[in-house]
Amino acid sequence: MQGRFMMSTQHNYAGIDIAKRNFVISVSSLSKTKTETNNPKGIAHTVEYLKKHNVALVVMESTGGLEVPAAKAIHRAGIAVIIANPRQTHQFAQSQSLTKTEAGLKKVV
Repeated sequence: MQGRFMMSTQHNYAGIDIAKRNFVISVSSLSKTKTETNNPKGIAHTVEYLKKHNVALVVMESTGGLEVPAAKAIHRAGIAVIIANPRQTHQFAQSQSLTKTEAGLKKVV
């Protein structure tokens, strides 16, 4: 392909720690996390934030249904979503000597 170049897009992944009132978003290419409220407005902001950072995959733990509205909105936006079993993510973190802190969230999830 002489005279042409191929552009590659870097896709990121994100881990989202869901709680009743808010959630913490950790994107693979960023050093800081972002906190949003767990309501329709916060979910809409999260979808835009994920798109802005070219996130292709989001992983979140199952939290008894609290994760469902965010997961559905993210999926509708064309971003792949995995809802992980909390026991499995905890066991994985232990096997890697990691803790699920905000700083370590993207490594664990």
